[in-house]
Amino acid sequence: MVDATMLYAIKLGPMETEDGPVSAYVGFTETGALRPVLALKDSDGLAQLAAQVQGHELRCERPLLRAGKPLGFATAPLPEWARFGRATLAFGLSGPGHVGSLEIVECFLASVAAFCRAAPWRFWTDNDPLAVTISTTAAKEYEACIMGAGGQEYGVALYEHKGAVKKIARLVDAGRMRDAANLGSLAVTLDDEPRWAAKAIGDAFGAECVPVPLRVSGGRPRPIDEEGLLTLAAALRAIAGLDPDKLESACEVLVAGVRVSARVTAPEPQMALSELTEDEVLQLALEAQRAARRGRRKHK
Repeated sequence: MVDATMLYAIKLGPMETEDGPVSAYVGFTETGALRPVLALKDSDGLAQLAAQVQGHELRCERPLLRAGKPLGFATAPLPEWARFGRATLAFGLSGPGHVGSLEIVECFLASVAAFCRAAPWRFWTDNDPLAVTISTTAAKEYEACIMGAGGQEYGVALYEHKGAVKKIARLVDAGRMRDAANLGSLAVTLDDEPRWAAKAIGDAFGAECVPVPLRVSGGRPRPIDEEGLLTLAAALRAIAGLDPDKLESACEVLVAGVRVSARVTAPEPQMALSELTEDEVLQLALEAQRAARRGRRKHK
């Protein structure tokens, strides 16, 4: 049993499973989050949360009031101390699963938001190679590209081999998609689904999107780990510092006792959409992505 002065309950989902859609119910106290419980009905999820807490001050978000009122729940605004926890859990539940430290996930999501606000795809395409150095106990060199200028997929890809960006462009032009996919990379793309996760992340960090981190090795996707998330976080934050008048940027993040620094150098940009505001650019990106998704579904 968890002793707390107040429990605030939220709902995340629905998530598709082999047995159909199911939702996760999470209770927050000022000292942290309880383990999420899965249930088909709001009343069942809230009952399981209430059973874990001693005390009588039960609060929930408004959509849960109907199910929660008979259990002693009352509605209240989402407390600030639960906002970031809700976002990090939404990220984990929406796709990549458990990735370890919530502090590292929070750092990663904040870096994604900084990247979205900067919208560097206004200036560079995925054919423009960037030099990236990531340093922890030792330095590691990457060649990176910024996705988004094509209007379908937004994000960043880091490659361990110099010349990878131009090589991928040649392979794609030749229709050798399988060979292009075989080049190892560490990447993150932006999505706008599931909507419940995008809204939770946007409410906490200001960029309403769902980042999808991915490591590709041997042509296959591999699980992302804490080191991968920190590498992407530092790279995204450094890239966010670029603009046409600033072709070099550096940053340092210290999280969960680990210090990671990143330095990035970009080529002269060949395009510019700087007349748009940051919010307009992000909105256009997500709208273009939705249109591309609808087109793919239509032609299936």
